[in-house]
Amino acid sequence: MFSRLTLASASVAAVSVWLAWSPSTSWQEQHFSDEPFSWPDSLRYLDKAGSQGITLKTIVAGPNPAESKGVVLFVHGFPETAASWKEYILHYAAAGYHVLAPDMRNVNNSMAESGTLCFDLLSDDLLSLVTSTGHDKAIVVGHDWGAVISWVFALRFPARTQALVVMAVPHPELYRSYNVVRLPFSVTHVWYFLFWGLTGPLARWKAAKDDFAWFISFAFGSSRPKTYSKEMIKRLKEVYARTYQSDTHCPLSTWYWMGNEWLLKSVLPPSVLGPGIINSLWTDGQTPSIVPTLQLFGSDDIYVSPGMAGWSADSMYVAHPSKRTVVYDASHWLLHEKTAEILQEMDAFIQSSP
Repeated sequence: MFSRLTLASASVAAVSVWLAWSPSTSWQEQHFSDEPFSWPDSLRYLDKAGSQGITLKTIVAGPNPAESKGVVLFVHGFPETAASWKEYILHYAAAGYHVLAPDMRNVNNSMAESGTLCFDLLSDDLLSLVTSTGHDKAIVVGHDWGAVISWVFALRFPARTQALVVMAVPHPELYRSYNVVRLPFSVTHVWYFLFWGLTGPLARWKAAKDDFAWFISFAFGSSRPKTYSKEMIKRLKEVYARTYQSDTHCPLSTWYWMGNEWLLKSVLPPSVLGPGIINSLWTDGQTPSIVPTLQLFGSDDIYVSPGMAGWSADSMYVAHPSKRTVVYDASHWLLHEKTAEILQEMDAFIQSSP
């Protein structure tokens, strides 16, 4: 009994010390570049209607939909905004595509009336954006959480998906089953997932503490040096300061609470879950993507186990014959670190897709 109490006390003390601790910010001076922030006049934020009455602040670029080669929809991840796609938006707008990049629900200025989120709702938002263009389908590109929602969109609306490009996150069922089954080994990749989603105000306090010192270190410290500029980080912290105080709309809580529900549901029997794309671990088979799918990963991603890359193109996850998986020498933030290479890869894949 004494040893158990001692262990429990030591654990509480260790957690308390970690919560109170803030890392030095001196590393940021060398890690982040001095490059000034620039924003082209051609990239405009417009109000676009999502599902259930929400207004999504959306970067719109390129020719009008009727005069374009097609629609490209960019879906950002956490903890970034639509602005993370700047170079990609400029590239495809110049190539003649009508480009949309929304700030997703509860991010920046796209505040929802309810903080309750689910995959269907977020993919419905994307469907509303595609429908607003008058085009039947779009090329959908997502990173991180944006990749998850892009997968869900393609799985629910394959007829509306011309091609799918996902960065850093494999098929949702592969991500979930891999981490749940291997939890003792994958805890280094998912502990923050549980902390942010389940502790609510504690996680928000830890993130905001000392001008987001720990949060910036954890979120962007693994990026390659000079990937982000000091000005970019400053602007992101301004977004966090405006939105991370809310207990109902902070993406730190609402996105990761949704994520924890998704992880926990996997252990329930199929009869409890009912129909849909979210499967139980006890379900035979998965719901594969039936659209052309390009998957891009970073070999040094500390949030998503690189071990999943080898499984990602299996036919149980991607059934379409037009598919490709590329692993870059990059971190989780490969969209910024390997922009030129990724754009070249995307162009070739889109042109070769049926």
